[in-house]
Amino acid sequence: MVEQISRSIDFDCAGDYYESELKKFKQMTADEYKADLVQRLHRDLEYHDAEHRKEVERAASRTAWVKALRESLA
Repeated sequence: MVEQISRSIDFDCAGDYYESELKKFKQMTADEYKADLVQRLHRDLEYHDAEHRKEVERAASRTAWVKALRESLA
């Protein structure tokens, strides 16, 4: 069990990814961090809005297909 935990830590925490991320945030001022966060949130909002619109279109298409199928069988 100890060996598995050690391997997991080595795998999950390998490299200096987390150190570089911490350095990036330490170098940012509060205003810079806020601007970065707002930018990421706007990008996420645009992405999810677009994906929602696509899903609504897919659902409408599927509903129309099922409706047409039922009408053809009647």
